[in-house]
Parts: sequence; structure tokens; C-alpha cells
Amino acid sequence: MDVQGIVSSTEGFNTVSAVLQAASAGPHAVSAVLKAASAGFNNVSAVLKAASEVLIPSHAVSAVLKAASAGPHAVSAVLKAASAGFNNVSAVLKAASAGSNTVSAVLKAASAGPHAVSAVLKAASAGFNNVSAVLKAASAGSNTVSAVLKAASAGPHAVSAVLKAASAGFNNVSAVLKAASAGSNTVSAVLKAASAGPHAVSAVLKAASAGFNNVSAVLKAASAGSNTVSAVLKAASAGPHAVSAVLKAASAGPHAVSAVLKAASAGPHAVSAVLKAASAGFNNVSAVLKAASAGSNTVSAVLKAASAGPHAVSAVLKAASAGFNNVSAVLKAASA
Repeated sequence: MDVQGIVSSTEGFNTVSAVLQAASAGPHAVSAVLKAASAGFNNVSAVLKAASEVLIPSHAVSAVLKAASAGPHAVSAVLKAASAGFNNVSAVLKAASAGSNTVSAVLKAASAGPHAVSAVLKAASAGFNNVSAVLKAASAGSNTVSAVLKAASAGPHAVSAVLKAASAGFNNVSAVLKAASAGSNTVSAVLKAASAGPHAVSAVLKAASAGFNNVSAVLKAASAGSNTVSAVLKAASAGPHAVSAVLKAASAGPHAVSAVLKAASAGPHAVSAVLKAASAGFNNVSAVLKAASAGSNTVSAVLKAASAGPHAVSAVLKAASAGFNNVSAVLKAASA
């Protein structure tokens, strides 16, 4: 503070000295000093800076006088703002009450417009001081600012996820935060799923919570319906072959998916047999699994027998269990 501007309450304000100091700066400075004196504000240095900082000095002087009651830091903030050409006194005083970092943040935000300033103040009042994140959010809209503030408590990765989602035009904050808690891969998966619709996003989150991160498989399943998503998640524990089989079976209908899930625990050959049977329109899973356990030849035999009826299928299985694989003979016998 200027030495001549510091006067104790016992001395009173040396207005003559202040006016003489202001005289060289011009009539507006003298007027400012007198206005300040009448308001009981004796920081001559601050008043003179205010009188000289902006195109319309009276605004800055008024700002300094408003700031005076809030303390030296507020006066300093107003002067800093005025020198940057920012005259929103209310915003500066709010920022000043939150600390010097917030003042700097508000001044950074000023060039982006009032909405950005408002976002910075809102963030500061919530204790969130990542100016870069707030300004990015502000450029995406007020909803994204709110989303970033919600994400803040979950950590930087959640904030990053919200901003990434917003830049992709995806504003389902709840989904993004759930994805963020599961990891960056899940965030990417959710964003991929977004274009396919809410059901796909839901499927990805459901899969992630089950520890299944094959996004491609989940999205294929989602396009076939929620039942297929559930089936894929059930199949996941049996391995990739089972997942692949469920996706293949989905086009054949729920019965084929169900058959694949039953076959999954018996191994890839059983899954393959079930799919082969399903594509041939034969849905007796029990028979196919029995045949699969006897070998691929028996599966083929069962499918040949299928058109002749259940008794023929039964005969083929009975013959196979006895080690007799002459299908032609068995079918002839079955028809008799």
C-alpha cells in the first residue's frame, strides 16, 4: 500500500494530501479520491489505481468502494479484474471470498463468457477448483458443468470420463459415472454403445459389473435383445466358445440359446453339436448332448434319425451306447 494512503483511525484521513497526490492523474482521480474519502475508504493507492485502470474509471472506483468492506484481498481482486478489463464486480467479489485461485479462475473464464464465469463460481462453491475441467464443461453447456461437479467426488478419472462423454455428445451422467467406477475401458465401451441406444449402454454396464469386458460381444447380444445379453453373461464363465455360440444361436431363437447354455459346460464339441442340431431344426437338447458325448458321428446319426421320429433317435442313441454305429441298419430296424 502507498505510504500516503495509509492512515490510522486516530490520525484521520489526510484528504488534502490525497487530493494533491491525485491531482497529477487528472480531475477524475481527484473526484475518485473525494468519493472514497466520503465513503471512509482511505487506501489512496487503490483508489488511484482504480481511477486509472479502465476506460470508464468511475466503474472501477465504485467497484473498489464496494470491495472495501470485504477487505484488502477483495480490493486487490477488483483491481486485478479491472486491469484485465473484467468489470463484473459481483463475480469478482464472490471469487475473492473463495480465494485468490478462484479470482484467477474467474479471470481465465471471463473470455469464454458469463456462463463460464458462472460455472467457475459454482464449482468453487462446491470446493472444485479444476479450472481447466470447468471451462471445458462450460463450453459443453450447463448440464455438463453439473455433471462434472457430480463426478468430482468420484475423482479425476470420473471428471475426465464425463468430459469425454460430453465431447461425444453423450450426457447420461449416471451411466458415465457407473462406467468410470469400472475403469476407462468401460467408459470407452459405454461411448461405443451409446449410438446403439440405452439398451446397449445398459448391457455394457451389466456386463462390466459381471467382469465381462468383450464389448463387441455385448453389443451384438444387445442388438438381439436383453435375453441374449443375459445369455452371453451366463456363457462367459464357460469361455469364449460359449459366448460365440450364444451369439450364433440368437438368430435361431431362445430355444437355441437355451440349448447352447446347457451344452456349454460339456465343452466346445457339445456346443457345436447343439448349434448344428439347431440349424437343422432339431431341438432335443438332451438327445444331442447324449450324442455329443458319444462322438461327432453319433451327432450326425441323430440328426439323420430326427426326421424319422423320436423312436429312431432313441434307437440311434441306444445303438451308440452299445458301440454299434451302423446308422443305416439302426434306422431300418427302427422303421420296422
